[in-house]
Amino acid sequence: MVAEITNVRQSDPIAPSPPPPRQVRASTRTERALTTLLSEFLQVEHLTPDSNFFDDLGADSMVVARFCARLRKQTDLPSVSVKDVYQHPTISSLAAALAPPGSAPVPRRTPG
Repeated sequence: MVAEITNVRQSDPIAPSPPPPRQVRASTRTERALTTLLSEFLQVEHLTPDSNFFDDLGADSMVVARFCARLRKQTDLPSVSVKDVYQHPTISSLAAALAPPGSAPVPRRTPG
């Protein structure tokens, strides 16, 4: 008689559940548009503006090229090159780089 062994995965009722993903809202119209477009493009439900295209989202050069091509079709957004994404690998940094001059908040200097 041969006993059949099956691999049964049981949940541990004592183990804590993982923390919910940190929710960071896009702060500018460009960040919101880039977040929405990238989320749809990568089929990712929750995406934060500080997610790194490469480290966090697993994008590679081909994904970035297709994303940039799709972004260029958006008439309400500035054109983005692959080089732009490599130089600014998060949505927030890319949006800031694409912002028109003078639209970004100017850091305050402390007297001294």
